[in-house]
Amino acid sequence: PFTTQEAKKHPDVKFIGIGPNTQAPLPNVSTVYGNLWEARYATGVAAGLMTKTNKIGFVVAHTIPSVVAGVNGFALGVQSVNPKAIVKISVTNTWYDPPKETEAANSLIQASADVTAQHEDSTATLLASAAAKIYSIGSEADTHDIAPAAYLTGTYYDWSKYAQDQVTALQAGTWKADDYSGDLESGLIAVGPLNANVPPDVAANFQQAIADLKSGKIKVFTGPISDNTGKLRIPSGTTWTTADIYTKTNFFVKGVDGKVSQ
Repeated sequence: PFTTQEAKKHPDVKFIGIGPNTQAPLPNVSTVYGNLWEARYATGVAAGLMTKTNKIGFVVAHTIPSVVAGVNGFALGVQSVNPKAIVKISVTNTWYDPPKETEAANSLIQASADVTAQHEDSTATLLASAAAKIYSIGSEADTHDIAPAAYLTGTYYDWSKYAQDQVTALQAGTWKADDYSGDLESGLIAVGPLNANVPPDVAANFQQAIADLKSGKIKVFTGPISDNTGKLRIPSGTTWTTADIYTKTNFFVKGVDGKVSQ
């Protein structure tokens, strides 16, 4: 609402808002977001291959569609290589609260999780995992240098090409309002470095998953996919669009121990 209000006051100014799949309401307003579930799928492959307890913890900020889709993508990646593994979530209901995130991570670690992941805005989960000497997966920024021994891999945004394209379009007078969803192939979202200590076969599986996601060989939300109560949510032969993902993701997939708050 704030962006819309300001955009109406300043029609000659171009606005770009970061947010998932919300149609640009005005000719001078664009939106942009990344298909984070693709990168999370790849990190799930690494987690599924590295867990020994078959329990993976995931610290979740909020159970909104954009976050839940990422958790589901991660879990589907885990399941693709390790169907016995369970992703147990802990919801903090906050984007940034390091003490609360640390507490959530520790509770998952105490429940036998030997790999953790997160959708939070701090490195608390990574640092808690480092203290416990287990692997952890970063989120939305490359944090491998924060705790190199614990950082297994992660997801991050790379805004550079998108920003350059927007500036170029503005300079050329060709800028148009758009609702852009960036995927792994576009480079808007990316996967962080893999820990050098993982076995070669894990690294090979991980890199193959990234390649298959980029090429479209793997489409994360292609049926049959059931939720964690056993209900079929995506039939065989059906692939969800980006719009489907943001409007229909009100459940966790099979293999996730947790509930979506309605």
